[in-house]
Amino acid sequence: MGPQLAANFQQAKARLNTWNNLKAQLPPAQERLSREHHQLRQLEHCLAEVEQKLHQLESFSLGGLMSSLLGRKESEVASLQTDAERLRTELEAATDALTSTDGAVRQIEEQLKVLGDPQRAMASLIEDAEKQLLEGDAGQPSELADLSSQLAVARGQRREFQKAVQVGKQLGLIP
Repeated sequence: MGPQLAANFQQAKARLNTWNNLKAQLPPAQERLSREHHQLRQLEHCLAEVEQKLHQLESFSLGGLMSSLLGRKESEVASLQTDAERLRTELEAATDALTSTDGAVRQIEEQLKVLGDPQRAMASLIEDAEKQLLEGDAGQPSELADLSSQLAVARGQRREFQKAVQVGKQLGLIP
């Protein structure tokens, strides 16, 4: 095998290893993206509920009027405002995490696209190596090609011999 072919094999092997590593990283990253997306939706829903309760307490609604009469309105408003701020902070962190994970998934997908199909490239290199080995240095049949043809002849002869033995057994000539 020539030095160029050996170098091509090394490059193809490295690309295949990289491709396999990226393929292994993609499903967990996609799963993490899905979880983070779900968490973001839950936080948005909770924040919307807290803001709705806060709006009801601050407006002239029946709930706001009852809380005001019972003297709990200010503490409930303060508690809801604290909850809303906490949820906004969590929502911002969840949005940042989602953006980061989405970027990582896109980067893996892009790298896989750039690598193409390294398995096909490796198969092509193997075919080229086989041709070079069978052709020898200057296009003359090599020793390997001679051995390969001798092996094919020997296999053919073995099949013929097995058929002859089988016929001999059927005719009762061979016990």
